[in-house]
Amino acid sequence: MQRFDALEGMRAVLAWWVVVGHMLGSAGLNRRSMPDGLEFLRHGEIAVYVFMIISGFVITHLLMNKREPYHIYITRRFLRLWPVFVVVITVIAAMELLGSPLRGQAGDMLWVHWLLEATMLHGVVPDEVLRNASQRLGGPGWSISLEWQFYIIAPALLGAIVTKGWLRWTVVAVIAATAMIGALGHVDEVMNLNFDLGRFTYSKPSAIWVGLPFFAAGMASWWVMQNREKLVAPIAIGLIAAFCVMGLIDDYKVKVAFGVWALMFTGLLAGAGPLHTIFKFGPLRWTGEISYSTYITHMPVLLAVQAYLLPLVTRETGWTQFWWTALIAPPIILAVSAASYYGLEKPGIALGRHLAKKMGGTKKQPPLPAGYGP
Repeated sequence: MQRFDALEGMRAVLAWWVVVGHMLGSAGLNRRSMPDGLEFLRHGEIAVYVFMIISGFVITHLLMNKREPYHIYITRRFLRLWPVFVVVITVIAAMELLGSPLRGQAGDMLWVHWLLEATMLHGVVPDEVLRNASQRLGGPGWSISLEWQFYIIAPALLGAIVTKGWLRWTVVAVIAATAMIGALGHVDEVMNLNFDLGRFTYSKPSAIWVGLPFFAAGMASWWVMQNREKLVAPIAIGLIAAFCVMGLIDDYKVKVAFGVWALMFTGLLAGAGPLHTIFKFGPLRWTGEISYSTYITHMPVLLAVQAYLLPLVTRETGWTQFWWTALIAPPIILAVSAASYYGLEKPGIALGRHLAKKMGGTKKQPPLPAGYGP
C-alpha cells in the first residue's frame, strides 16, 4: 500500500505547533502579544484542524486499499489511540489527587470524568450534561475523542459512498450539508445546537457533527489524488470553488488550517517540492512518528515544568517565562514522547496487529469500484 512519508514530517510540525501554543498560553501570552504575522503560533487549534484533515485522508486511503473487516479495523484503531491516552488521563487524575501542580481540582467529579474519557467518547457529551466533558482531564484529548468518533463511522461513510445508487448520494449530501453547517458556523467557537430537547453547547468542536468538515476535506483530497489524471479541469474548478467558500468562512483559524493543508496537498499531488522534501527529512519523520505521544503527553509535562522547574530560574510571566519554558520543556517533552511511543504506543499497535491475525487478518478483497482505486 502506498505510503505518504512526507505526512509524518508534517505531523511533527503540527504537534510542536500545539506545544508552542500551549507554552505561550502558560506564559500568559495571547494573540495580541504576538509579533505581526506570527499570531497563528498562539492558536494550536489550527494545527489540530489540519491533523483532522490528514486523518480523513489517511483513513480513507487505509480503508479503500486494505479494506479489512470492521471488527479488525476498529480493534486496531482503538489500540492505536487508547493505551497512551488512558495513561495520560490517569496521570492527570493522580496529579490532581496528590496535589501540586493541580492542587484543589480533584473534587470536580474526577472519577466520572475519568470513566467517561476512558471510553474516548467524552467529546459527544455537551457541557449542559457534564461541564467541560470534552477536555476535563485530557486537555488536547477533545480531538482524540473526535478522531475516535470518525474512526467508528468512517467505514460506513465510505461504504455508502462507493455503493452505486441513492444511498451514495444521500450520504454525500449529508456530509456536504454537515460540512457546510460546521464550516460556516465557526467550528472553533462554542457550537450551539438548538434541538427540541434543549440547547446544547460544546466548549470545543469535539462532536463529530461539528468537526466533520475537516475529515470530509481529507476524504475528498484522497479521491482527488487517486483520480488526478482524469480530473485536471474539475480540480481547477473545484479549487476555485473552494477558495470562494473559504472567503465566506468568517474564521481566521479555519482559513489558515485549510491553507496549510492546500500547500501540503499540492506537494503530495506533485510528489515533489520544497515542503515535500523537508517533511521527508529523516529526523523530522521520526519526530512525526512519535507525534501522537507528543500531542497527548506534553500538557502534564508543561504543568510539571511550570510548577517545579520554572520557579528555580524565574518568577516572571510573559516572554521571559516563555523563553525559559522553551529552553527547559522541549527536551523533556521529547524524551517523554519517545518513552511513551516505545513503551505504550508501539506495543499497542503491535497488539492490534497480533489480534488482527488471531481474528482472521486481512482477507483478499474484490477490486475497488472504477474511479475509486489508485
